[in-house]
Amino acid sequence: MMAKRENYNELYLFIQVVREGSFTAAAQRLGLAQSGISRSVRELEERLGVRLLVRTTRKLSLTHAGEQLYQTAGSAFDALDTGLTRLAHYRQTPSGTVRINASQHAIEKCLLPKLAIFKQRYPCLLYTSPSPRDRQKSRMPSSA
Repeated sequence: MMAKRENYNELYLFIQVVREGSFTAAAQRLGLAQSGISRSVRELEERLGVRLLVRTTRKLSLTHAGEQLYQTAGSAFDALDTGLTRLAHYRQTPSGTVRINASQHAIEKCLLPKLAIFKQRYPCLLYTSPSPRDRQKSRMPSSA
């Protein structure tokens, strides 16, 4: 039987409330209703069976359990953000294999000098060309 997956939205909202210092500030930053964020954090507390925040009319403070959860979850969300940011490199940088099908003379005299510059700019690209033997095969008429 598969374990029930945690609702990370509530956890994220809890982290934002702590970072912003209030439900109102978190709601403004996220563009959400303050009441919805408050309800989500309350549901998180109910599901975990522990109080995370001490709420007064003037301020919010973390309970011991809230502090522990904030440290753990905050670090995890920060690590996820960092990892996702690193992935942007792949979206912005060409990578993969470029297959060049040209004569050996054209490759050596024309393409290689240009490809050297291109290879410096885009080191994640791999360049291949068919071997002379493969080129010979492709020129042979196929038997039908």
